[in-house]
Amino acid sequence: MDDPSLYDLIIHTEKLDIDTASSLVIQAARSESIQTCSLKALEAMDQLALEKKVHAALLKIGANMSSIVVEVPARGTVHVYGASGDHEEMKKIETAVRGVPGVSKVVSGLTVLRGV
Repeated sequence: MDDPSLYDLIIHTEKLDIDTASSLVIQAARSESIQTCSLKALEAMDQLALEKKVHAALLKIGANMSSIVVEVPARGTVHVYGASGDHEEMKKIETAVRGVPGVSKVVSGLTVLRGV
């Protein structure tokens, strides 16, 4: 993962011995600030997991993922944008997204474009 906000603590193990690194981990785990950050990281991971589940559901129905963008801005809320070839495909995409466990709200920004 390239998002530093998902990590509570990073330890350069080539510069610290195991005892020092272990002490840092224990001390950090007990701190209130790390525990608060951990909750935010868990929420971010939940949102990322839901996004991947939606992607999988869309791939399963054969959706063209090169023309679809999926975002999960909040727990249970999925935004889906992009283009579909016809209204039937658009409805199929929206239905697939709604059917993913954990999705409670779908905001659709899908557009029907001929020739897609």
